[in-house]
Amino acid sequence: MALAAELACLPTFEGATPEQAMEAAVRTGVLDRDQVFKMMSKAYDMIEDANAELMPFFHAKRPQEVHVKETKLGVMFIGEMPTERLAEGAALDLTRVDAPSEKDQ
Repeated sequence: MALAAELACLPTFEGATPEQAMEAAVRTGVLDRDQVFKMMSKAYDMIEDANAELMPFFHAKRPQEVHVKETKLGVMFIGEMPTERLAEGAALDLTRVDAPSEKDQ
């Protein structure tokens, strides 16, 4: 209804709804009922066209379902770890874990 009122170039008044503006325009003879219905039809057509154009954007931006896989991590020890000097360009494996000794338990 607001778009139809804008299409009719009707003035807006504070506190008045678009429906009230259209009704006042018909009552005062600025518009007749056929013009109002044509503007309403044109406004709905414009909204449908805009929705059709924007639907791919809205579809791409809809919330996506997220599946969170719960994983438990072990304990991380911070300190020195003996490593072997690697050749230049070789990757250092920090995932090697020695079996815990009885004094660590």
